[in-house]
Amino acid sequence: RIKDITKAFQATDDIVGSIKDSDSIWKRLYPSKSDVELLKVTVPELIDTTKAKEYVETLKQIDANTHPVFKSYQDLHDELKDGEKWIAQYAQETKGQIRSTDDLVKANQQARASALAHNESIKAQTFSAKAGKVALQALAIAGNMIAMWGITEVITLFHDLATASDRLKESAEELGSALSSTRSDFDDYKKRINELQDIIKSDSSSYQETYDARQQLLGIQDELIEKYGDEAETIRLVTEAINGNNDALDKLSQNKAKEILKDFNEGTGKKWTERFADSIANFFSGSKNNVDRMVNQMEDTKIRFRIEPVYDQDLNRLYADFQKKAKEIFDVQIESTDIGNTFTVSGDLDEIYNKLQNIKSLAQDMGIENSSFFNDLDRRINKAKDSLDSYGEAYNQYILST
Repeated sequence: RIKDITKAFQATDDIVGSIKDSDSIWKRLYPSKSDVELLKVTVPELIDTTKAKEYVETLKQIDANTHPVFKSYQDLHDELKDGEKWIAQYAQETKGQIRSTDDLVKANQQARASALAHNESIKAQTFSAKAGKVALQALAIAGNMIAMWGITEVITLFHDLATASDRLKESAEELGSALSSTRSDFDDYKKRINELQDIIKSDSSSYQETYDARQQLLGIQDELIEKYGDEAETIRLVTEAINGNNDALDKLSQNKAKEILKDFNEGTGKKWTERFADSIANFFSGSKNNVDRMVNQMEDTKIRFRIEPVYDQDLNRLYADFQKKAKEIFDVQIESTDIGNTFTVSGDLDEIYNKLQNIKSLAQDMGIENSSFFNDLDRRINKAKDSLDSYGEAYNQYILST
C-alpha cells in the first residue's frame, strides 16, 4: 500500500508534463484566484421560446436595416452583455439563412454548454484542482494511514502551494521595508559618527566638546553592538566604524542586509508548509531561492490579455491593423484562440507596465471601442502595477546591497 501511495503522489508529474518554460510553469501550476477568474467566460442563461422569438425578430430587422438602434451585428454585439454575445455570433454564422425559434434555442443551449465546458477546463488546469484530485487518490489508497500523517497539514500544504505567488509578494514588501530601514539607519549612524569625529579632530573644539563627542561615540558603539550582535567580527567593525572608518560601517551594513536576505530565503517565521511550498515554487520557476524568484519576476516575466472576435468587416480590418502595429511597435506575441486573440507581452516588469499603457493608448488613438478588451487590459495593467509595488522596493534595495 505504501507503494500505491507513492505512485499516487507521483501522479503530480501530470500537472507539469506539458509546461514549456519556467515562467509559465509556475503561473499555470499556481495561478492566483484573480488569474483564474480572468480566464473564465460568462455562462449564458437559458432562454425560452418567447425570448427566442424576440431575438429572431431583432435579427430580421438588422438584416433589413430597419432596426431603430442596431445597424449591424457589431452594434448588437457591443450592446449585449457578456453572457448574451453568443447571439451576435449566431447571427453572423447564420447570415443569409432562414432562422427559426427552435434553431436559436439550440444555439443558446450550445453556447451555454460551450461556456460551461470552457470554465470547467480552466478550473481543471489549476494546480488546486489537479492537486486535489491527486490528494483524493492518495487518501483513498492510504485510508487510515493518511490520518497519521496529519490530514490538516496535507490540506494546508496544498493551500500554501496554491498561494505561493501571493505570499512572495507579501514577503517582498516586508523585505523591501527591512532593507530600506537598515540602509537608512546606517546612513544616519555614518552621518552622526562623521560629525562627532570632526568635532574630536577640530583644533577649535573645547575639551568639554571633545569629551562629549567621545561619550556619544561610545553610546553609538553600544547601540550598534546591541542591535547587530556581540560577535567578535561585529565588535571589530563597530570599533573601526566609531573611529571614523566608513568602510567598516558599510561592511556592517552589508552583513545586516545579508542576514535579512537569508531570513527571506529561508522563510524565517513561516510555517513549514509555507517554506516547503516556496521551495517547490522556486524549483518549478527555475529559481535558486526566494530572492531569485523575486528577481525573475522583475526582470523576466510575461503578462497576457485577450481581445474578443468582432463580427463587422470594417472593424475586422481595424483590429487586424491594430494587432499588426502592436506586434511591430511593442513586440507583442499574438495567438488565436476559441475566445479571441491572446496577446503576450514579455520582458522586465517596468517595461511590460509601460508597454501595456502604450498599447491601450494605441487602441484608443486608432478608434477602437471595445469595453471588454479595455477592461481586460486595465486589469492586466493594474496587475503589473501591483507587482511593481510589491517587488519594486525590495528589488531596488537588493540591487543596492549586492
